[in-house]
Amino acid sequence: METGKPELIAQMNKTVIVRLLKQYGRLSRADLTRMLNMSFPSVSSNTRQLIEDNYIVEIGEAAGKNGLGRRSVLLGFNERRGYVVGVCFNINKIITACADLLGTPLAVVEKRMDLSRDGEYAYGLICASIREALAESGVSTDKLECICVGIPGIFDEKSRKNRFVPYLKAWEDIQIADRLKKDFVENVIVENVVNLGVIGEKWKGNAQEYHNIAFIEYDVGISAGLMFNDELYRGAGGLAGEVGYMVLSSDQMSKEFSDMGALEELISEIVTSAMSEEERRQGRESFDIAPLIALCDMGEKRAEKVIEMIVENISAMIINTIVVLNPEIVILSGHNGIQIAQRYMKKIVQAVKTHAPALPEIKISKYTSNQAGLYGALRTSIMNAASNIDNAHYI
Repeated sequence: METGKPELIAQMNKTVIVRLLKQYGRLSRADLTRMLNMSFPSVSSNTRQLIEDNYIVEIGEAAGKNGLGRRSVLLGFNERRGYVVGVCFNINKIITACADLLGTPLAVVEKRMDLSRDGEYAYGLICASIREALAESGVSTDKLECICVGIPGIFDEKSRKNRFVPYLKAWEDIQIADRLKKDFVENVIVENVVNLGVIGEKWKGNAQEYHNIAFIEYDVGISAGLMFNDELYRGAGGLAGEVGYMVLSSDQMSKEFSDMGALEELISEIVTSAMSEEERRQGRESFDIAPLIALCDMGEKRAEKVIEMIVENISAMIINTIVVLNPEIVILSGHNGIQIAQRYMKKIVQAVKTHAPALPEIKISKYTSNQAGLYGALRTSIMNAASNIDNAHYI
């Protein structure tokens, strides 16, 4: 069998060695011998090749001594072999980080997005944030191995358009991946920003111990990132998790399709109805429910009614998501979603208990300010970087 070829076995051994060093940090060759049940000469041969190829480095000596009376040399993964960039673009804010190959951010840049501007302006902000992150990190483009950008909506390969972003003018024709490849590096990944949110929450957030996850983000719009058996689920056309299109009542049935989903439109109208005239003139950037919650704290009855309607509709969406997908955990995220969850979690949980046959864990995201999406972008960049041994000639 092919799996028995010595060269393939050696490749697999090198891959496992690097993975162990990523997981445990500093290990000696003797440690690797014990952990892998491999002969010492084999470990020495494999680590020597990995050092020559700059995947791992010698980083000092262990406190104890080996059987020959000498201190063991410690090995570590060379996280500075290359660098990656993650970008989280979520309508009202762009967050960009440059990181090493373990995902440690070296620089983080935040830029506010002006929704009165267009898609070309948004692309310019993304490029500017990448350049700033690289400059602050002291990383040149020749050391940059991958860029992952999280965008609202999806990029439709068939039509070559960005779709389902009704809030940003002239965004649909911005060929972001093609342009970034010309401006920075050939290796560019473009992914839905909420999909990156579930990846980030699984990697470093409150979903690390779970395998089936629904990550629901409520900012201007509402969407979900889904993970089953530790794998991102996109659906047939990349549209899985677009819960903002959920129809919760026959009154929401429409005669023609709109890029703004029925649930998103309903909640937007609820919020807009409670805005002052000045807030309406400011546009959709005012879709922040913090002022409504503050009015509730002051006993303002109209605000209480509006928030009650929002919580009921969010709860109904969560219930429908749970009964269809049966996740182990639901993570509530996004600027508005976190505020709702912090204040009204008991009501949401009670609604789910009343209507769903099984109650999953329901938690608030570990991160605010779209950081889950940023970590998801960094994780995706790392997994697609040329220096990721899973993508190298050792696999």
